Amino acid sequence: MKAEIATYVGKCKTRAKVKAEYMKPFGLLVQPKIPQWKWENITTDFVTKLPKTTTGQDMIWVIVDRLTKSAHFLPAKENDSMEKLTRQYLKEVVSKHEVPVSIIFDRDDMLRACVMDFKKGWDKHLPLIEFSYNNSYHTSIKAAPFEVLYGRKYRSPVCWAEVGDAQLTGLEIIHETTEKIIQIKHHLQALRDR
Repeated sequence: MKAEIATYVGKCKTRAKVKAEYMKPFGLLVQPKIPQWKWENITTDFVTKLPKTTTGQDMIWVIVDRLTKSAHFLPAKENDSMEKLTRQYLKEVVSKHEVPVSIIFDRDDMLRACVMDFKKGWDKHLPLIEFSYNNSYHTSIKAAPFEVLYGRKYRSPVCWAEVGDAQLTGLEIIHETTEKIIQIKHHLQALRDR
């Protein structure tokens, strides 16, 4: 029956005429205008179906400034109410950057690949993933998002230029953090090279 309906609708001259009249012509996707100021225009995405963490988180809300490419990765639950997400957005984004003029919804798997390595503990590593993303070179802006946003390189106990070669001494957390950041940066680079 489905095939018969499709055949009938496909042959209908009235439908063909009306459809052609009201359809926009096919063409290239229109690129949005380049933003005039930081955090004025953002893209947002929800990375869903992640392993549930011990705190019940199973989703990441990704919010990226289109001008500087700096990002916030907010852990959440797929069944969180709009009110809860709004409160989180106000606390984590608006309080730091103001309300944007426009929002574009995006679909990108970059973060999913990075998070999957950490399995059910991904929420504990999310600040490091955000840190690595915001301090990694982006070819589109020819700098790291942090550098574009604040006008300087990020200061850190982790030796960014020599990660992997440096001999860090001191607290164990610095060693663990460095190892995680190396792992995250490798994932981010591999995804960009695709």
